[in-house]
Amino acid sequence: MRGLNHPQLARLLCPRKKLDWFDEDPEGAMAALQGGEVSMTARNWSTLFYEDGIYDLTEKMKGLFKNHVAVRFYKYLFIGPLSVTGDSSNVRNSAKPSKNRAWGVMAVNKYIIAYIHIITYFTLNSAQHWMRYIGDMDLEELLLSIVEVLDDDDAWVKEIIAWWNRYITFRTWFVTR
Repeated sequence: MRGLNHPQLARLLCPRKKLDWFDEDPEGAMAALQGGEVSMTARNWSTLFYEDGIYDLTEKMKGLFKNHVAVRFYKYLFIGPLSVTGDSSNVRNSAKPSKNRAWGVMAVNKYIIAYIHIITYFTLNSAQHWMRYIGDMDLEELLLSIVEVLDDDDAWVKEIIAWWNRYITFRTWFVTR
C-alpha cells in the first residue's frame, strides 16, 4: 500500500496548509485526496517539504525544505543505504562508491534539494513508473518552482543550503570512504 492509500504517506503528501484538516479525519481526508477534491499542485507545498511540526500560515517559508524524510532520501541515494540504515552487513553496496564520491559532489545546492524533493514526492506516491503528472501534480513544474524559491541570494536560502550541508556532514563520509 503506497501513496494516498497509506495513512502516513497520505499525510506526508497532503498539502501542508491542509494538515490540520487531514488530522481531524484521516480516512475522510484520504478519500478526498484520492478523489481529487483537494488541490495538490506545484504551488501547494506537500507536508513532506516541511520540518516536522513547523508551519505558520503567515510565514510559509518557515521549516520549508527541512524534513528528515527528504534528508534520508538524499543520504540513501547519494551516500548509500548504509548511511541511513547503519547495516554494515550489506557488503555488496558498500563496495560501490557513493554518487557523491563518484560525481565529486562536495556540497548540496538548490538543484540537488529540488531533485531530492521530486524523487521523494514521486517515491512516496502510488505511481507505478516515472511520469510527469501524478494527478494534478506536475513534477516538472514542482521542480522548477522549488528551484525558483531557492534561486534568491537572500539569507533564508543561504540558511537552507547551510542546514542541508550541516545535516549531511560531507566531511565525515568523504574522507573515510
